[in-house]
Amino acid sequence: MPELPEVETIRSRLAPGLTGRRIERVDIRDARLTRPEPPEAVAAALEGERIADVRRRGKYLVVALESGRHLLVHLRMTGNVLHPAPEGAEDDPYVRAVASLDNRSDVVYRDVRRFGTWELLEAGELEEYFASRRLGEEPLGRSFTRERLGSALAGRRAPVKSALLDQRAAAGIGNIYADEALWYA
Repeated sequence: MPELPEVETIRSRLAPGLTGRRIERVDIRDARLTRPEPPEAVAAALEGERIADVRRRGKYLVVALESGRHLLVHLRMTGNVLHPAPEGAEDDPYVRAVASLDNRSDVVYRDVRRFGTWELLEAGELEEYFASRRLGEEPLGRSFTRERLGSALAGRRAPVKSALLDQRAAAGIGNIYADEALWYA
């Protein structure tokens, strides 16, 4: 399951090749990916957009578009974003979406279990979206300290692992890294 470090690795791999590229065509092959929005509407909205940046917030990939919109990609259990598209991707039954860029390369979203999601936010909606999900501090950010984590966990009566998995304490920590942190501690 992709957790914060895996999502950050994907982000850092994608950003150099996607930043500045224009999305020319989008083929969303699985309607569940954009639910409740129709895949055709999301695809049409993305076409013509230029990618300004590829960021991460917790376990979300955040594709910032020049229009001010943001495409949020949550990989869930088995999702992955590949660029350039690997050989044979056109015949891969687990490819859920393909975005063709202005440099004739393709970005492929592959998800075996089909739990991942894409959500297109309008300009100005990003902060409110993450606030509504109550994401806590970014563990890779400079402001994340032992004291901040201690404050986020203060007064909690849940088992330590459950408290760490609560995304309000630290955004992006999942089962594997909570286990590793507790074993190390």
